[in-house]
Amino acid sequence: MMKKIISLFFVILASCSTLDYNAPSSTKKECIDLLSVRVFVTLPFPYHSYKENYEEGVVCTYTFKDGGYLLLMEGALMQIEIDTYRPGKIVKKNKNIIISGQHKGKLWKKYVSDNTRIYYGNVDKRYKAKYDRLLRTIKIIRYSRNKE
Repeated sequence: MMKKIISLFFVILASCSTLDYNAPSSTKKECIDLLSVRVFVTLPFPYHSYKENYEEGVVCTYTFKDGGYLLLMEGALMQIEIDTYRPGKIVKKNKNIIISGQHKGKLWKKYVSDNTRIYYGNVDKRYKAKYDRLLRTIKIIRYSRNKE
């Protein structure tokens, strides 16, 4: 009887393990102020974030436990490594451009709206849907030009 109880305990413990990367992760809503826009996004938790202002812009970086990252950028003259990758697909919708591709076996995507650029990169193929969903949660609100 004791062996059955111990076996049942280990089954329950294994099913509740936080090591299961396929289990749905919790999410957190973020509001990020760039130069002329406010960006709302729902991010899978846990993540690590870093925001850096440079002379002509701002960059927000979010890294996730699966190795992927999300970049939100606004400003002139800033170029990152993804900008040098060969695009696999380019889609133009209204004034927006979506560029995607693959580099060294990992997926990346770049979304451009006016002077705002949003990237994801270093994404394993099995997590592509997760990162595409993440991009679909993004809402960009432009500040009023009369704002002081």
